[in-house]
Amino acid sequence: MEITIKDKVHQLRATFGFLAEIDREMLGETSKKDNPTIGAGTGLAQAVIQWQEVGDICALRDIVYSLCNHEAKERPTKKDIEGYLESCEDLDIFSDEVISFLYKANVCRKALKKMADPMGAAVKEEMDKLKQGELKA
Repeated sequence: MEITIKDKVHQLRATFGFLAEIDREMLGETSKKDNPTIGAGTGLAQAVIQWQEVGDICALRDIVYSLCNHEAKERPTKKDIEGYLESCEDLDIFSDEVISFLYKANVCRKALKKMADPMGAAVKEEMDKLKQGELKA
C-alpha cells in the first residue's frame, strides 16, 4: 500500500519493525520491559480498537506513521500524516484500506483475528446457554 504526502510516495509496510513501532507508540518505551507478558501486536490491537471503536483519529495517524517506519530518511512526520488525514477526501475508505492491508499482512493477521474474537468460542457458548436459561448466573 502507498500514500502520497507532499508529492512524495510513501510505501506502507507491515513488518516486524512496524509492530515494534506501533507498540512504542501505543504502549510507551518501557512497557515490554516492565511487563514481559505483553506480546508483539498488543499495541496494534490497541490502536485498531481505539480507531474503529472509539474513533480516535490519533490512533489512525499512529498506525500510518508506524507503517512508514522503514523510511528513515524520507519518513513523513506525524504532522505530515495529520495533514494527509485532514485533507483525505473519504477518510472511511482510506481507513478501510489501511485496516484491510493490516489484516492481510503476515505479521498482523493473528493478532487482529484474536482481537476480533476476544471472548473465544467456549465463552460465547456459555453466554448463549445463559441467555437461553440453561445456566444460572
